[in-house]
Amino acid sequence: MEKAASQLGLGTDAVLRIAVDAHYRMNPAALDASLAAARAAGLLPMAIIATAGNTDFGSIDPLPEIASLAQSAAAWLHVDAAYGGALLFSAHHRARIAGIEAADSLGLDFHKLFWQPIPCSAFLLRDPRHFDSIKLYADYLNPELHQDAGIPNLVTTSLLTTRRFDALKLWISFQTLGRAQLGSMIDRTIELAEHAAAVIRKTPKLELMCDPQLSTVVFRYVPSRPGKDSDLINATLRQRLFDRGLAVIGHTRVRNSQCLKFTCMNPTIANSQMEDLIRTITDEAAEIEAG
Repeated sequence: MEKAASQLGLGTDAVLRIAVDAHYRMNPAALDASLAAARAAGLLPMAIIATAGNTDFGSIDPLPEIASLAQSAAAWLHVDAAYGGALLFSAHHRARIAGIEAADSLGLDFHKLFWQPIPCSAFLLRDPRHFDSIKLYADYLNPELHQDAGIPNLVTTSLLTTRRFDALKLWISFQTLGRAQLGSMIDRTIELAEHAAAVIRKTPKLELMCDPQLSTVVFRYVPSRPGKDSDLINATLRQRLFDRGLAVIGHTRVRNSQCLKFTCMNPTIANSQMEDLIRTITDEAAEIEAG
């Protein structure tokens, strides 16, 4: 958001961060207080950005409550559903993103839980008339007479002009898999993440940083010997697994601690394979700690 505000000429100070709860979801009470403080200071809250599936934990903000506050503040509501928007296709988990239909705009990344190559994204508007704000005509490209004749041209609904037909690969995938199959694949990745989290909870020396909300699991190895550098061990562990060709593990920082991250994207992985991976992680970490 800071980058977007800077590009718009608003400056990064125009962005107000809102406190989150223990599961890293936006706190509606904190949002309400921030909106009130902004109004009291003579500021105009122009937009509220909610998240449906953040990168680390897959956390989904309480969208109905946020939408209500946005409406009361007469603020534009954008939902970043780059990750969690895939739940629209899940019969079992779609309720998690209830309220997303109230968004004024919505972003989806199909190269996440839709398994598409980069790039493949969509920007959706609840009221398509808002696309008129970026609509321009050029005689050599998309003259107005083409619109009058009913000739479609996506130039008027995009910030880009020359671009690849990225929608083709998505269309082919939908036609090949169908909604039910795609939904079951999404469900399986969530199930796999939940199983991994359950194993991590029961594994000594591993700490689960947050219950998984979608298909990511964030955790870390906690050394038993005092004086050991936990951050160094976790960073070394990740690199060793990669160097030995055993696994590619993601990483992030949570509460200023170096952590490891599973991003479960392969619905064909068995629970036993995940258990084997976790066991390999603890064995390798114990070697590093002992060394």
